[in-house]
Amino acid sequence: MRIIFVLLFLFLSIYLASEDLIKLEYESLEYEPEKFRTGDSVFCRIKVSGMPFNSDDAAGVKAEKSISFEITDIKINISSGEILVWFIPFNPEEKYLPVIRSRSFLLEKVPVEIDGYYSPGDSFPEPPGAVLLPGTRIFLGFIFFIVSLFIFFGYYFARYFYKPVKGGIFAIFREMEIRKILSLLKSLNRGISGKDPVNLCMELSTLFRNYLEKRTSSSFMPLTSREISGKLLVSGWIDLAEAEKLGKTLYLLDRIRFSSRNTTSEAKLSGIVENIISTVDSVEAVSGKKEASGGN
Repeated sequence: MRIIFVLLFLFLSIYLASEDLIKLEYESLEYEPEKFRTGDSVFCRIKVSGMPFNSDDAAGVKAEKSISFEITDIKINISSGEILVWFIPFNPEEKYLPVIRSRSFLLEKVPVEIDGYYSPGDSFPEPPGAVLLPGTRIFLGFIFFIVSLFIFFGYYFARYFYKPVKGGIFAIFREMEIRKILSLLKSLNRGISGKDPVNLCMELSTLFRNYLEKRTSSSFMPLTSREISGKLLVSGWIDLAEAEKLGKTLYLLDRIRFSSRNTTSEAKLSGIVENIISTVDSVEAVSGKKEASGGN
């Protein structure tokens, strides 16, 4: 009986505590970019009135799980009374962000407008007309013969020669692409002056993810910044110290990419670029060791 009473007491305590949450209302919303579609990375600034946030709220803030959104990050700016949310939408029919809660408050029904894959004004291309005029049986037989030869020789090529070609010619072309990306990355540090911080960070993020995909033969484009540093660490491409530095650098880069106040100094931008290049150099060093030992 004592156990039952204890369980009932704990249940009532949790229930009553949840009822004490303050239901907030937003004062203003700001999305960056203003128009977005499914799969886009979006930043949302929610201004809340009449709620003095504290450190407990900032530490415990979270968004409920939803199949319509991936919440990549969420924070509270205590001084300005704002909730900052980074997310990726997946369902164009969803009208509200997931419920946001902390230890003392609850925020529901934050409206969101997702354009979807096609706008109402978009038009689909007309189907193409006939490419070839009606031909003869000889022409069709010739096409069938060519296709058969392609399949026949393609099978034996794939069976006996694909791996050597992949390890030779394909590797050469991949290395050329990587060298081009490395050159573009290192040229960014020389072109910071007078360049828009948001555009610079967008270009840097894209080049860095492209480089990682080419060098590691693994997918990095759909990953969040936090997942990128973790994946490189677990896969042995960088050490723990480099992973921690990269995580902080990518966080700053994302803040600039999705911020509406572009006041970042050139020195700070240069530091971000240099840290990314430092990670690239570490990955290149590991790649060289793997090639020397005959690894992938």
